[in-house]
Formats: sequence, C-alpha cells, structure tokens
Amino acid sequence: MLFRLLLLALATAALTQCGTFGKKTIRDVAAEIAAKEASSAGVEGSLRPTGSDSVFVIDLVTALRLAGAENLDIRLREAESAAASARASGAMLSILPELSAGGSYVRQRGVIQDVASAPLTINRVSQTVGFGTAASGAGTYAVPGASLNFHIGDAVFSMLSAKQDRRAASAAAAAERNRVLAQAAAAYYELVRAKARVSIASEIADAAAGLANATGAFAESGQGLAADAASAKATQLLRQRETARAANAYRQSALKLVRLLHLPGDTQLVPASTSVRPLDLAPKGLSNGELVAQALAHRPEMAQYQAEVEGAIARFRHARSEAFLPTVGVGYSAGNFGAGFGGRPDRRDERNEITALIYWKLDDLGFGNRAKKRAREAELEQARVKEERLIDQITEEVLSASSDITSLKQEVSVSREAVGHAKQSYKLTTQRLNEAQGLPIEALQSISILAETRQAEIDSIIDHNIAQHRLLSALGDLGGE
Repeated sequence: MLFRLLLLALATAALTQCGTFGKKTIRDVAAEIAAKEASSAGVEGSLRPTGSDSVFVIDLVTALRLAGAENLDIRLREAESAAASARASGAMLSILPELSAGGSYVRQRGVIQDVASAPLTINRVSQTVGFGTAASGAGTYAVPGASLNFHIGDAVFSMLSAKQDRRAASAAAAAERNRVLAQAAAAYYELVRAKARVSIASEIADAAAGLANATGAFAESGQGLAADAASAKATQLLRQRETARAANAYRQSALKLVRLLHLPGDTQLVPASTSVRPLDLAPKGLSNGELVAQALAHRPEMAQYQAEVEGAIARFRHARSEAFLPTVGVGYSAGNFGAGFGGRPDRRDERNEITALIYWKLDDLGFGNRAKKRAREAELEQARVKEERLIDQITEEVLSASSDITSLKQEVSVSREAVGHAKQSYKLTTQRLNEAQGLPIEALQSISILAETRQAEIDSIIDHNIAQHRLLSALGDLGGE
C-alpha cells in the first residue's frame, strides 16, 4: 500500500511538472535576461520592469535576444530540424540487423493433410526457446534471431537524401532566425516611431491649445477676430484627434512586438528611448555586386535550397537504379527446439540455422519504376528552379535595401535641416503673435509645419535603421550570435 501511494505521489508530481512546462511569465524572462547580462560584461540590453507588473521597458538588443529565444516560428523550425536529424540517423541505422529472442509453443490435434493430399490424424507439440522463435518442424524460424533485409538502393540513396534533408532543415532554421530577427528589429523601431508620434502629437496639441486660448481671449476682448479663434479651436480639436490616433497606433505596435517575442498578452512594452540616431551597420567599401556575392555565399536559404537540390538528385538516382539493384536478406537463429506426440515434447536439442536470399523486383512490370523515375526527375527540376528563383530574390533584396539606405541618408540630412527651419519659424511666429504683429493663421501654419518636419525626421531615421537591418538580413548576417 505504501509503495502504491509513493507511485501516486510521483505521478502527481510529474503531471504537475508537465502542466507547467514551458510557461514563463514576463518577469521570468526579465530575470533570465538580467542573468545573461551579468555573465556578459559590456553587452547592452535590458528588459526593465516599471512600477506596474505588466509594463516593461525594452531596448533593441533585448528585443533581438527575446526574438531569438522565444519566437514560435524559430522554435518550430528548430523542432523540424531536430526531426530531420532524427530521420537521418534512422536512415543510417537501417543497415543494422534486427535482433529477436523469445519462445513459442505450438500444439496441433485433429486432421491435417500431408503433401500427397492424404488426411492425417495428429496429436503433436513443439516448443522453441532462444535467439529467434516460432520454428516449425521442417521449416525455418518464422522470427529469426538476427535478421537483415533491405534493398541496396534504399540503403544507399535513402541515407544520402536523408542527410541532405537534415542539412536543408538546419539551414531553414537558420534562415527563419535571420528573418525573425529582421522582423523584430523592424517591430521595435515601429514601436519607437509610434511612441515618438505620441510625444510629438501631444506637444503639438499643447501648442495648439495655447494658441486657441490666446486667440479666444483676443476675440473676447475685441482685439482679435472670432474667425481666427474658431480656426484655432478647430486646429486644437484636430490635434487632439491626432494624439488619440497616435496613442492607438502605439498600442497596436506594442501588441505586434509582444506577439513576435511570444510574451504574455497583457505585457505592455515601452521603448527605452524615443530619441533615435541613424545606425551604420552595413559593410563599407563594397559595391552592389560584391554585396550580392556576399549574400549568395552566406544566406542560409542558399544552403537550404542547395541541400534540397542534392536531396532531389539522390532520390532521382535511386529511382533510376532501383530496378537494377537487388534486395538482400540474411538471418541467423539459435536456440532449443523440442517436439513430440501428445502435450509434451519427447525430445529437446539445440537448433541453429542461417538463411540468405537475394532477388530483383520490377514494380508494375517495370512501368511503375519508370513512372517513379519521371516523378523524381520533375521534383529535381522543381528544386533547381526554386534555387534559381531564390538567387533572383536575394539579389533584389540586397539591391533594394542598399538603394533605400542611400536614399534615406539624404532624407535624414534634409529632414534635420527642415526641423531647424520649422523650429525657427514657430519661434518667430509666436513672438510676433505675442507682440500683436502676426496673424493667428501664421501660427497655425507654423505649428503644422513643425509637426510635419519633426515627424519626417523621426520617420527618415527609423526607416534608415530598418533598411540597415534589412540589408544585414539580406546578407545573412542577422542570424548569428
């Protein structure tokens, strides 16, 4: 009774562990990141809790770390890679013999028919114990002790194709990591963009509110026009609407990053800073042709598709040679065999045997082999076309990202200069308005221009940084540690 209770307790504990496996809170993740930072001196990155249990400050480094560790698409690809590795190991082990040991008991009573078709009344028994089992009187062991039975083509080409499948799956996992990290970088910058828009919209809304109050006071005192006060009030309300829209866009960006990082749904992420600067991550001094060549050499998708082509070649060669390669079988058994009349064997003695066979086979009179060959040939062509299409895709991605970086560098410079002029215009306009020399419409225009130029500067910098990560991803440089 005590033993049963112990087993029940152990089973309950095991079920409890199974039920909680893989479930981590956001604070667990933060603790893991902190532990990694403590062991990695000089590496920036943090996931810092705020006063609320579900609000956390996140930076780019941490977003990339979490994407590499927690993203479900990456984990799925890694599981597929592990499964392909297991299948490849199984294919390589298929040439090892099967081992069987045990015993059998057979008793026959009644009428049977001999080889000459004459009826016989029998009452006999046989027993087998040892390496192999189910031996009949004059026949061989039905279950040999050691048996090896395989088609030579299956043994050779299945191992080759399984090895390439393993390579392809491993490269696909690396490609998925590279892709997800680029997505995580873009999602983080979109969060920063959204937060900056909230800040800018709020500041501009405050400025519009101040202008509306001033023009309203002027209108009431008779020093200003009621039309100007109405225009300023309408602008204030529109800016409040923009602030609300910006806040909702920020929440949507945060939700997207939470899902990408596989964090709990109630997690609220706040970017560490809304002040961004242009990054310079791309390799320097390389022409577009050199960038494309580097991408073709390092992109994990190239290794994936090349392995798929090699696997398709192995399967095609298998189908082409299948009819010409034999199936071979070898068996060995040894044990104790007893037989006799009645219910017990009269005699027992050692018994061992060796069997061997070899044969060739045509599927469907050979037409099946031909159809299989044609199917494998078509699959090989598909794999080669996919590889060529991938080369075109990688080339386009590299050149597009490189072109965007060049263009966006100019945009950053121009937008920064525009912000300087917009700030100066707003300052001078408000001064003139306070001195009763300017018009309210001028102040409204300067507020709009300032909002537009500040947002243009943020957009240019963030788009530039996203393009930098796109180029790194296109070169295959985002998937490493």
